[in-house]
Amino acid sequence: MAIRRTSHLVYDTGYHLVLCPKYRKRIFERVEVRERAKQMVKKICEVYGIEILEMEIMEEHIHLLVSFPPSRSIGEMVRIIKSQSGRGLFREFPGLKKRLWGGEIWEDGYFARTVGDRMTAFKAGDRESAVQYAFETLDEVSGQSVKGSPTLWSIVFDTHDLRVYFQTIVNHEVRCIHLQNLDFSCRTPVKMMDINERLQGDITSRLKDYSFQIHFDHAFAGWKRWGNEVDAESLEKNIRFFEQLPCADSAELKRK
Repeated sequence: MAIRRTSHLVYDTGYHLVLCPKYRKRIFERVEVRERAKQMVKKICEVYGIEILEMEIMEEHIHLLVSFPPSRSIGEMVRIIKSQSGRGLFREFPGLKKRLWGGEIWEDGYFARTVGDRMTAFKAGDRESAVQYAFETLDEVSGQSVKGSPTLWSIVFDTHDLRVYFQTIVNHEVRCIHLQNLDFSCRTPVKMMDINERLQGDITSRLKDYSFQIHFDHAFAGWKRWGNEVDAESLEKNIRFFEQLPCADSAELKRK
């Protein structure tokens, strides 16, 4: 980031902020709400001398990478952005009040980290450090590190070495699947796994051949666990539908 100057100050600060709506409601799923929120935040930051370096609005949270003079506190800047954007969104989209019955758009808390903290935590060329860095970042932007999160599992893709890393809320051990060691042709059976099984490390060799019964039992138990009525016949019909979908080798897909 560039050095910034005021009449009495030279600084280089950057902050990653994550703001979440009340109850993690997906209030930004509509394009018009998302775009208007972006315009409002830009205007507020312009008025109060907050430089936006990056901004991304997801369905249920906002990422901001901002810079402002160290004479202003993070809490002060967040309060300004949340209060003014909240009033503006309620005024232009009154239907939001029905979804957010508490009369406020934003959660009381927020996530904030100085950019330098994340950069020094990452060691280039160290795979383990990079994977851990990625999972920590996912936890932070989901709200996990602030007040808990509905996130049930997280995935990190290593596109260079073709590995997929994942962890779940039940089993927080990091596991990986090495895609280069799998045969994706139609000649081999489909593989399956229980993502909550108590395993760790590279589990590629622990993947099991697909079984209708295992699939059915797992799905049936999952529906029951969440208190839903399950019709076994309908569940079997849905599973059989996906089983009958044709397989296409990569070479065949390329020809198409």
